[in-house]
Amino acid sequence: EYSDIDVYIITDKIRNSSDIDITNFFRAISPGKEIIQKGEHKDILLVHLPVEKTGVKVDVEFKTYDDINSIAEQFKENYSYAVNNHILLTKEMPERQMSFMHRIHNCICLHNNDALKEIKSKFPVSMLNYFLYRLNASDFADFLDITGAWRKDETERCVDLARENLIKQMLAYTCLMGNTDYKRKWLLTRMQQVGVDERLSKQFLTLFLRNKLMTDTNYIIETLR
Repeated sequence: EYSDIDVYIITDKIRNSSDIDITNFFRAISPGKEIIQKGEHKDILLVHLPVEKTGVKVDVEFKTYDDINSIAEQFKENYSYAVNNHILLTKEMPERQMSFMHRIHNCICLHNNDALKEIKSKFPVSMLNYFLYRLNASDFADFLDITGAWRKDETERCVDLARENLIKQMLAYTCLMGNTDYKRKWLLTRMQQVGVDERLSKQFLTLFLRNKLMTDTNYIIETLR
């Protein structure tokens, strides 16, 4: 109910604060993530517009077609690397780009649906699913961290690492099933949306919510299992 409404304006060129009266907005943000002050002449990345008496904020972000082509090129390069390097994926992408790739496939088009279709085609869902899976799926380092904490008898830290790893692996699994959202905060919703098996879902929730009857040792082992 109180989630932000995220709006993208895809344009040929970024607007400048000298072209727009920024006093009409609650905030205007530059590409350098600075709040633009009245009288300054800076490019505008984002404007924030609170909706009065609702608790909701509308975020309007400007992107150029050149920006999108650049993101698409980086994405395809990183995907290709992931496909050809199965042991470890070290090529990540900025959070704002990851959000954009997810949102274009889960949005309402307000204008120019043909252009949106063309943009979507630059980020095929199957490629995005695999890339997100690889970003989240465990590499051996996660297991080593858990094992290291176990051997040092740092039980609380081991439990924490085990739970974080559990969450990470379920997020990776939902991505294989069609989820394009990299954000962990929507995990439970995404599990329902992609149709995670009921038995597996119940098993996950028991560990995610930490059944207090389970000993620390059993909990750690069950998350890994």
